[in-house]
Order: sequence, then C-alpha cells, then structure tokens
Amino acid sequence: MSIRYLRPDEHDLIGAIIGESFTGDPVNDFLLGPQASITAYNTFVARELYLKHGFGHVADDHSGGTMWIPPEVPKHIAFVKMVPTACTLIRHGGLRRLIRALPADDTIASHQPKEPHFYLYVIGTTVAARGTGVGGKLMEAGLELADQANKPAYLECSKEENVSFYERYGFEVTGMCNPVEGCPPEWLMWRPAQRS
Repeated sequence: MSIRYLRPDEHDLIGAIIGESFTGDPVNDFLLGPQASITAYNTFVARELYLKHGFGHVADDHSGGTMWIPPEVPKHIAFVKMVPTACTLIRHGGLRRLIRALPADDTIASHQPKEPHFYLYVIGTTVAARGTGVGGKLMEAGLELADQANKPAYLECSKEENVSFYERYGFEVTGMCNPVEGCPPEWLMWRPAQRS
C-alpha cells in the first residue's frame, strides 16, 4: 500500500472516503447527519477549496485520504457556491440541521491560530482499513510537507479517543470549542514547526 497525491478531479473519491470514515462521528452527525450528507459536503469542499487551492493524499487502494490547506490560503467558500450542495444536505439531513450548522464554519475558523500553518481539514480511513496503519502513513505524507517548509500544523479533532493518535505525531491539545450550541466539542490541536 502506497500513498499518493489526490488529483484536482478526484473530489468524488475523497468525498466518498470521508463520508464513510466520518459516519457516526459525533460532530459530523450533529452538523450534517447521515453518510450521504457527509459525503456530499466533503465532495463539495474538496472540489471548491481543498483540491483547488490545497492538496490531499489518498491510499492507492482508496482505503483512506486527507485534505490540507497550506499556509496563507484562506479557508472560505462563498455561500452562493454552496446552494447546490445545500439542497443535497436538506434532502438527506433536513432543513433544521442545515440552519443549525450554518454558523459552525465561522466558529471553527475563529479558533484557528493566526500564525501561518498547514491546516489538516480531514483525515479518514474506510471502516475496513481501521487499525491497519493507513492513517499513520497519510499523516506522515502531509507532515513531511509541513516539515520541509518549517511550518507548524493545526487541526480540529472531533473524537476524544482520536486525540492520542494525533499526539503521536507531535500535536498538542490547545483548547476545545463547540462549533454551535448543543454540538459535541472539538479538540483544537497544534504541532509546532519541526525542520525536517
């Protein structure tokens, strides 16, 4: 099993991987709902932001993937571009959930450090690949770029049991936030610059 870069046209692939990976995740369940909504949203952000202005990695057997943004690239998508995806989210997750989730991205962005950093938006593996080391190889591929640039890295972790995974790669918890009222928390994690 090897790791390669995602191509800009592979938004459907990474969307499907993340949709499976994050089904049942407490934050994604609260904000987006079922797997179809998680897949639709992540396919959209992959196409419009992460694979257009950032980068991602995927296992060659499609068992896991990541999406990153390098320093200085803003994490913002114009709301008007979200209209087609909003329809899908409403169909699968309901209008109430969509309205409840709208402020989440702004809240999450307000907690991001001001210092230029590599931002790991998402890392996930398929159910069958859990515990096989795919996640570690994906993490190493992204952190190699951060280390080559001598830049820190940052992420939000939506499951407490996953905090220790990120700590193994040098991330430390710097705080917590609730993306919207009533939403389960996210752990904010920072990894200082480490020259390769």
